[in-house]
Amino acid sequence: MRPALVVLLLVACAPAGAAEISRCVLQVGGVTYIDGPCDYSAFNGANFQISGKDYFAYVYPSNEPVMGYWNGDPQATHAHDPLGELHRDGACWLNDQAKVCAYR
Repeated sequence: MRPALVVLLLVACAPAGAAEISRCVLQVGGVTYIDGPCDYSAFNGANFQISGKDYFAYVYPSNEPVMGYWNGDPQATHAHDPLGELHRDGACWLNDQAKVCAYR
């Protein structure tokens, strides 16, 4: 197999969306918890997780209504605090109290 073909196959097999996200935002109650580089992972279709140094959030667009959750405490290991029902605005899912964004 040619080296160029191997590289092409490796790129084609990379997890969808993971390498495309370069910046995330998580705001809750007017406080910004993530604004910059982040880890992003998609699962079960359109659902996704963003995570920064101490905080992370999940958004479930494959459900109706679309709901979001976050860890709320940097020591928490589960996204147990609800963000509420979210609606999409470009790269963000938001409501009056929360904003979760994943930018390319």
